[in-house]
Amino acid sequence: MAPIERLGPLLFGLFDKICYIHSMNIFYINEDPIVAAKDLVDDHIRKMQIECAQMCCTAHWVNGSEAPYKQAHTNHPSTKWVRESIHHYNWVVRHGLEICNEFEKRYSKKHKTREVLLWLYENKPNIPDNGFVDPPQCINDIYKSNNTLESYRKFYIEEKIKKKNLKYNKIPNSKPEWIP
Repeated sequence: MAPIERLGPLLFGLFDKICYIHSMNIFYINEDPIVAAKDLVDDHIRKMQIECAQMCCTAHWVNGSEAPYKQAHTNHPSTKWVRESIHHYNWVVRHGLEICNEFEKRYSKKHKTREVLLWLYENKPNIPDNGFVDPPQCINDIYKSNNTLESYRKFYIEEKIKKKNLKYNKIPNSKPEWIP
């Protein structure tokens, strides 16, 4: 077997892990879902509300009711977390709605996902009240720690802002104080 063929399974395993980490996420960069939304870079303001809506719609489908978006990423740790407690669901809906508000401020137009998030706000699924725990750390292992908030902030700074060069250009001086 040629050396490159032996690398196949290793590379595919690594590829799967990378896709898994980056396929969907809740950037838990502030405990307050409103502030966490305001702290997102411009690129995430364009798309993260969709992921919020997908995870919450999936909570409906898994619990036996229909929702505006199809079921998606059912077994992803973030999606599972959303449906573990109504407090998690509510946090994500509020976060998604605030991302829509930020989108309107930064891009001077409404995001279509707002209507879905409003529907989700008004139509709660049958999810137990198990209190609130921090979301799972769906980030590279080197950033994981016992402090989910600090772990996500380090991940966000290194992987999103520095490596991908994502910015806060739409609103001057909007960079959060925790970013160097």
